[in-house]
Amino acid sequence: MQKSIWLIIALVLAVGLLQPPAASALTINQTDNFQDGTTQNWEVAQGGAPNPNPPVNVPTGGPAGDGDRYMLLTSVSAEPAGGNRLIVINDIQWSGDYPATGVGTITMEVNNFGAAALRLRLWCADAHPTGSPFPNSAVSTNAVTVPAGSGWTAVTFPIDAASFTALTGTAAAALGNVVELRLMHNPNPTFPPPPADAQLGVDNITLAGTPFTPTQATYTRTAGGATTVDGFATAPRPFIAGTRISISAGAGSTNLSRHGVFFFGSLALGNVAPPPSLSFTGTTRGVNPTTLSKALTDQVFISQAVYSVSGGVLVVTADSSDQFPATPLVLTLKGPGSFAPTNFAGGTTVINNLTVPPKQIVVTSSLGGSDVAPVIFIP
Repeated sequence: MQKSIWLIIALVLAVGLLQPPAASALTINQTDNFQDGTTQNWEVAQGGAPNPNPPVNVPTGGPAGDGDRYMLLTSVSAEPAGGNRLIVINDIQWSGDYPATGVGTITMEVNNFGAAALRLRLWCADAHPTGSPFPNSAVSTNAVTVPAGSGWTAVTFPIDAASFTALTGTAAAALGNVVELRLMHNPNPTFPPPPADAQLGVDNITLAGTPFTPTQATYTRTAGGATTVDGFATAPRPFIAGTRISISAGAGSTNLSRHGVFFFGSLALGNVAPPPSLSFTGTTRGVNPTTLSKALTDQVFISQAVYSVSGGVLVVTADSSDQFPATPLVLTLKGPGSFAPTNFAGGTTVINNLTVPPKQIVVTSSLGGSDVAPVIFIP
C-alpha cells in the first residue's frame, strides 16, 4: 500500500513537471533595461548542470554610458556543458502569444566584447525543458552578425513564422505559445548551439510591434487659423514593403507616402489649435498596429543671416510656420560664444557692434521648432 502511495505521488510530480509554466502577458514596447540591478529573469542552466558563467548585471558602461546598467553574457569553450555556450533564457515576462500581441520585432542593443564575430539568433518553444522533446520549437532563420569589438549596436530580430525555422512541430505554433525564449550565438539555425569563447553585453531588450520610428512632427498655421500637420517617419529596410504608416490628430487621419526608407504626409485639420502631439500608427505584414506619438512643434525658417565686416552688423531674418496673430511666439537667436541670445517675434533682427561674428546661427522657437543657417560674410 505504501509503495502505491509513493507511486501516485511520483506520477503527480512528474505530470506537474511536464506542464509548461503559465505564460505571462506580453506588452508592446516592454523593455528590459537592467537598471534594477538584476538580470530581470534572464538565466542559464535551467534544470541542468550549474553554469560557471551565469549572466551578470554590470553597473555601468551600457549604451548610455556612465551609470547605464546592462547584462553581460560569457561562455568559455573549454568549460563543461552549461558554461561553454553563449546562451541565455527567459521564461517569465517574455512568454506568451506573440502573433496575438501584435509583435513585429524584438530589438536590443548589444556589444561584442570578444575576439570573434557572433551570430545571434532567437530560439523559442511552447514547452519547458522538463517536458523535452519540445512539441513546437523554432529558431531565427537568419542570424544577426555582430563583429568583434562592435561597440554598442542596435539589432533587430523579426518575429513572425516566416522568419523562423521550425526544429520540432511548426514555427507558428511555437510563436503562438512561447513558454521559453532564448538568445544565443549559433552560426546555424539549429539547437543546441556549439561551444564558443565569447562575451556579449545586452541592454534594452524591447518588444516592438511594427518596426518604425516617428522622426518629426510639425505644423503650420495660417494667419486665419487654418492648421496643417506634417508627419515624418522611417522604417528599417527589411520591412519597408509590408509597412504602412498613418498619422492622426483629432478626427482626421491620412496614410504617409513612402520614399525609400522614409515616410511623409500632411493632414489638414481646419481652423483649430494645433494638438500637443501627433499619433503615428504602423502596421506590418498583418500584425496588430503599433501606435506611437511625437510632440508637435512649429517649424522655423531662416531666410537671411548676413554679417557686414565693415559695419560689424549681423542681420538675421527668420519666421515661424505658426503665423496666427494670437500665438505667443518668441524666437531666440544664438551664435555660439559670440553674443548673448537675442529674442524677437519673427521677421528681421539686427545685432550691431559685433566684432567676433559666428560662422553659423541658430534660431529656436518658443513653440519647439528650430533652424540652423551659415552666416554669409559681406564687405
